[in-house]
Amino acid sequence: MPVTPPHPHIAVVGSGPSGCYTAQFILRQLPGATITVFDRLATPFGLVRYGVAPDHQGTKAVTRQFDRLFQGDQLAFAGNVGIGDRLTLEQLRSAFDAVVLATGLWQDRRLGVPGDDAAKRLDGVHGSGRLTRLINGHPGEQHEGLRFGERAVIVGQGNVAIDLVRFLTKTGDQYHGSDLEEEFLSEVRPTPLAEVHLVGRSLPLDAKFDPVMVKELADQPQLRFEIDPALLEAAQRRIDTAAEAGEPLPKDAIRRIEVLRDLASAERPEATSTVHFHFGLHPAAVLGDERVTGIEFTLAASDSDRTVRIDTGTVITAIGFEHELPGTEFDPRSHDGHDIDTGRIAPGLYCVGWLRRGPRGTIPENRKDAQLVAGSVVEDVQSGALALGKPGYAGVSERIADTVVDFAGWLRINDAEIARGGADRARGKIRDHAEILHHAEEG
Repeated sequence: MPVTPPHPHIAVVGSGPSGCYTAQFILRQLPGATITVFDRLATPFGLVRYGVAPDHQGTKAVTRQFDRLFQGDQLAFAGNVGIGDRLTLEQLRSAFDAVVLATGLWQDRRLGVPGDDAAKRLDGVHGSGRLTRLINGHPGEQHEGLRFGERAVIVGQGNVAIDLVRFLTKTGDQYHGSDLEEEFLSEVRPTPLAEVHLVGRSLPLDAKFDPVMVKELADQPQLRFEIDPALLEAAQRRIDTAAEAGEPLPKDAIRRIEVLRDLASAERPEATSTVHFHFGLHPAAVLGDERVTGIEFTLAASDSDRTVRIDTGTVITAIGFEHELPGTEFDPRSHDGHDIDTGRIAPGLYCVGWLRRGPRGTIPENRKDAQLVAGSVVEDVQSGALALGKPGYAGVSERIADTVVDFAGWLRINDAEIARGGADRARGKIRDHAEILHHAEEG
């Protein structure tokens, strides 16, 4: 029967939900382990802090359980430490018995059409990931010069796209209790947009958004919705035909049509903004010389050369993420003997979350993925597949002593942000990196 060694030293790179959940699951099964979670930012929680929409505070509340985890004796936070900057991956592997990479994917995928391809991205084209980080106060993103007009086109119909519809159309009062600063909102989007076009390649039954997310838009009384009734009728015929054949479609697909129909039928004569849902359109070109003037689409499921043009000064891409420069970022599949299905890259090296399976999945899905990869780490420790005895954090501490922000430093940052939030906001995010470090060092 395997015997659990008492003190494996484990490093997790990335303090988002995948990294934190992985640490949590490892500690449950290896109570003698010590784990250090590294992050290039001085603040923990990654995607929860900088990716979840600011008006979804219930989702962000998952950080409370991570807070409790970090305040134990066996899990440490080492923020403001970039792997590849202050420490190399090789140095980290030399110091820790196991290293788990939970860094996610960062760069917005481009449309790959003229006006937004590898050669050129026109001014006015914005990736949803960058915008989401800006909205959430990420210190690495700058918003000088960013200002939305009256109309925007969002390409993509996943949940992130729906988050951005809310951001573009909500009033300032509707952000009460969020962590979106009023000052930022007034600078980049002083008034709700008059029109937002939400465009996807799929037909309504196959769209990527969660029906609950779209239903949430109905809570904004200032919105009206435009959806081609012929597409909804065609979708309903498919639903009815499948049911009659005894092969009903997935419940989410059926619910998606119900929600869209409810939105389209709502009479809102006092509405001040319109959200247009477009389905079955494939981006063909972003129009303009240096700045966006519009975007052109073709029909995704048609041999026709007919195109659809929408005039706009703002195009937002919400079609996923990738490495910034393919081939230069760490690719777990480049290692001989990797087993991505279990999260194993090389002996003692693992990957989890988006880095393992691609940019998809909600926080609960990341939790499930973390459980799987934590199981691989635990199995390798218990079976003796890993040779233990490395020094752990003590082996790298001198290299990062002058820059590292520990969890106590984060708690000081957290206190400062909550104080800044006042009565109207959950917190006031600190966007300036130097100011973040100042608060971390206080006391």
